[in-house]
Amino acid sequence: MEWVIALSPSLISAGLVLIGWKVLYGNAKRISSRSETHALYQQLCKLLYDIEELSEVFWIKGDYNHSPSTYEILVLNKIKRLNQLIIRIKQRDINPDISSFLLRKSCTLHSYSIKNQGDSTKRTHLETIHSELNNIEQKISDAILRKYPHI
Repeated sequence: MEWVIALSPSLISAGLVLIGWKVLYGNAKRISSRSETHALYQQLCKLLYDIEELSEVFWIKGDYNHSPSTYEILVLNKIKRLNQLIIRIKQRDINPDISSFLLRKSCTLHSYSIKNQGDSTKRTHLETIHSELNNIEQKISDAILRKYPHI
C-alpha cells in the first residue's frame, strides 16, 4: 500500500502532462487548419482581383478588343483555378454557396460584340462583373467565419 502512496504524485503528474499535451495538440491542429484556410482565402481573393483587373482592361481600357477570345481564355482559366480552390475549401467542411457559372456568364456575355457596344453598355457589363466578384468574396468570407468565428 505504501508503494501506491509513493507513486500517486508521479501518476498524477504524468496524467496532467498527457492531458496538457492533448490540449496543446488540439489547439495547434486548429490553428494550423485555420492558417491553411486563410492562405486558401488569400489565393481566392488574388484570383478574384486578377479577374477584376482583366475585365477592367477588356471592357474599359480596350485591351484584347481585337481578339475577345484571348480575354475569354484568360478569364476562363482564372475561373477554372477559382473552382479548384473552392473545391479545396469545401474539402475543409466550408461550404460557400457559390456558382461560378454566373461569374463566367457576366465576364464573357457579349464579349464578341464589344466593338458594337457603347461606353455605357461596357460600364454596365463591368459593374455586373464587379458585383458578382464581390458576391463571391462575401460568400466565401461568410462561410469561413461560420466555420472559424472570431474569438
